[in-house]
Amino acid sequence: MLRMKWGWRGNLVVVCLAIALILVPASLTPLASAQSETTPEATGTPGQVTPTPVPDQSPGESDPSDESTASDASTSPLLNSILDWGPDQWIDVAISLLYFLVIAIFGWRILIWILKQITGRTGTTIDDRAPAASRRPLQWISVIFGFQVAYSRLDFLSSSWQELLNNVSFVFYTILGSMIVWVFIDSGLNFYQEKARENDADMKSIDRLLPLVRTFSRGLLVIVTLIIILHHFGIEITAVVAALGLTGFALSLAAKDTLTNIIAGVTIAVNRPFRINDRIYNKDVGGWVNVVDIGLRSTQVLTRDNRMVIIPNSDLSDQAVINYSFPNHNYRLQVDIGLAYGTEFDKARQVLHNAVREVDGVMGDKPVQVLFVEFTESAMIFRVRWWIADYADMRKMNDRVYQAIQEALDAHKLVSPGAILDVNYHLNQPDADRLAQAFQTGPPRGSSGKQS
Repeated sequence: MLRMKWGWRGNLVVVCLAIALILVPASLTPLASAQSETTPEATGTPGQVTPTPVPDQSPGESDPSDESTASDASTSPLLNSILDWGPDQWIDVAISLLYFLVIAIFGWRILIWILKQITGRTGTTIDDRAPAASRRPLQWISVIFGFQVAYSRLDFLSSSWQELLNNVSFVFYTILGSMIVWVFIDSGLNFYQEKARENDADMKSIDRLLPLVRTFSRGLLVIVTLIIILHHFGIEITAVVAALGLTGFALSLAAKDTLTNIIAGVTIAVNRPFRINDRIYNKDVGGWVNVVDIGLRSTQVLTRDNRMVIIPNSDLSDQAVINYSFPNHNYRLQVDIGLAYGTEFDKARQVLHNAVREVDGVMGDKPVQVLFVEFTESAMIFRVRWWIADYADMRKMNDRVYQAIQEALDAHKLVSPGAILDVNYHLNQPDADRLAQAFQTGPPRGSSGKQS
């Protein structure tokens, strides 16, 4: 970025530069017009021979007028042109320099004040640093604008000089404008990086992504700036833009999968649904996995049986991801307990609550809930919920809590019945009478127990 120490030395340099840029075109314009007026023109009619003039003096003699001409030629044409100015021209130049100084010194301050008023009303802090960061480009814009105002009011400048200076001013405006746009882009990226660091985000993937975004943004900004400048000078760039577009389209088709994964990687890095060392659930690999690395094209995860799996980012972005580590590692577990009908509700709740609360590892600052949730054919269902500090201890804590609940039910004589199966067998009346008699007297003697 263009930098300059803006103090009295900088103001002096700018003033000298402005004086030179204003005086040189202004002085060369009368000189050019004078040369055009003194250019000899061909005389005589076509076909007529112009006689060769005969010298008045003999060879070897010098003309006194030649000495005066030589002395005039030794004097600088620029100085002669400036000395030939009248009072009105000197007054115009002085007023132009005054305009230039006022705009160059106070213009950028006004622009920064306006920019602060605009960014102060947005309600966000991302653009609050833009006015200070764009101070240097705005200072140079004030200088160029003051210079343009200064020379545009000099009526004795030729049209060719006016056009040249306007073109130079346009090029500077375009470049400085692109610099201001880059200041906003760079401020936004720095703001995002600082926020990510404050939120303890995965800085490894962010530090890998931001240089790519900066390079792409800077390259795109340079291309747009060049296109604007070339278009201003009438250079046809439609064919070049069309060729670049076709080339980009062909490359995008050839690298479709790679580009899809890269775009998904950028999305993951920006939205951060998971970070390195987070435990997520992925159905394609069969359950829990720990995130090891997040790249632009793929993400590396480690399974519970210590197997490294490379998953394309597009697969992760297209499916639901369960993150067990965010916003923290706390995890809630639950189990359903069936108790026999007739059990006292208050007693059942108290026994289950105390049994879970006394287990080592159950979080004491989180509630233990015992809810009556369902009637079944054989039991009343109570749902018991509790919290643990780390999701990784889920199976170990289930083992402890299940054992404590069963011991508490046995100690308080609370029955947890199994499923009850009723079997109904329909008989006709003669068979029912014989079956009843058999239960009363036993089977007939000599009977084999078989019916024919």
